[in-house]
Amino acid sequence: MNPTQLIGVLAFLAAGLSSWVVSNHSLHPIWKWTRVVYTALALDVMFGWRYLLQDAVRSYIRLNGLYNDRRFFQTLLVIVAVILTAIVMHSAYLGLRRRWPSVLGSTISLVLVASLFFLEIISLHAIDRLMYLNLGDLRLIAVLWLVSLVPHFIGAYRQFSQNRKGIQNL
Repeated sequence: MNPTQLIGVLAFLAAGLSSWVVSNHSLHPIWKWTRVVYTALALDVMFGWRYLLQDAVRSYIRLNGLYNDRRFFQTLLVIVAVILTAIVMHSAYLGLRRRWPSVLGSTISLVLVASLFFLEIISLHAIDRLMYLNLGDLRLIAVLWLVSLVPHFIGAYRQFSQNRKGIQNL
């Protein structure tokens, strides 16, 4: 396992574990979802399932004679992914900022990380070159994963602190 994969696996397992701890005492379902998603992402980083999906899509495109024209579709998918990410993040912000502020961070992280994985699967060469840029022993994607998870850990900490206060007041 290379350093980028190791960072990804550890970061996603830590995010999953923090979601699991918080989900035991929170009423909001996001924590149950994030523990499953982050554990699955850790396994994906370990076993490279997204590359199998990429290969399957690439084979299908080749089989149907669309491989040489794939750049237009990839660009379109990137634009759609960016727009959907912005819409979901804006909606989450508006819907969660007052009632569930601790959940907002986790939701934002989940959307960002999912977008990064989706962009990786789309595999537009310009984006791939950027994501896989070498930063010493790491690739930029590992840094992007870590940065994307920061709001999750802040939200999980806030939720955990709120839960502890509630438990102590019982």
